[in-house]
Amino acid sequence: MSSEDSDFYGDDEVLADLKAKVKVFDVEAWWEQNRTLDTPLKMQAQKKETVDISHLHNPYAGLKNAWQLTETIEDNQMIPGGEDEAPEEVGADLPSMVEGGMARLHLASEFIDACKKSGNQPGAITRECRKAGMDAAKDILNLARMLRVRCGKWMLFCSVFQVNEIWETVAKATANNELGIGAKVAPRSTTDKRTDRLICVYTADFSDTKDVKRVVEKLKQLGLIQARDRSIYYKPGKFII
Repeated sequence: MSSEDSDFYGDDEVLADLKAKVKVFDVEAWWEQNRTLDTPLKMQAQKKETVDISHLHNPYAGLKNAWQLTETIEDNQMIPGGEDEAPEEVGADLPSMVEGGMARLHLASEFIDACKKSGNQPGAITRECRKAGMDAAKDILNLARMLRVRCGKWMLFCSVFQVNEIWETVAKATANNELGIGAKVAPRSTTDKRTDRLICVYTADFSDTKDVKRVVEKLKQLGLIQARDRSIYYKPGKFII
């Protein structure tokens, strides 16, 4: 039974859902499927070397609010100021990216407005407007590549009841160079009452589809997608337009 004093554990619906999942969870089948994975915790238990930092590149090197290769994950959990996006690529021109992207969107918006007032058949208007939007998106992404604003991110959404467990897995995998160039978790908010929390896993280049797919496959392998029964989204570019 839940009450106002036990909201920490979730309401009746959340509790019932969790109990139902526990009831049907097959522990032996899970271990059989995952026993071969060389996870960070397994490697630590076996006293294996988890990170060989001699060949790793840390885009956050030298930033006081970011994890360093010489630190443990636990050393960096509560450092303030880590709310920023992934660091900019060397030579990136973000101001020009935002300015050029806004200008291109303005052109697309003007065309769409004119198209809707053209008096053409509804089907033709819909096709033209859709094409205008797709062309604008393509041009903006090409501009981002040219200006070296190429960082992208996979976005995992989870409940507050799962976020600590999922973030621990993501953080350790990132530290072991198994995912992308960085990761972050949305901090606890005293004003936002939403129960979803966001975890971002960054990739170096959104146009490198092979690497983007590699990261999401690793997230699947770590049990962070299907097992959680939640959608995952990818957002290209470190810019808001």
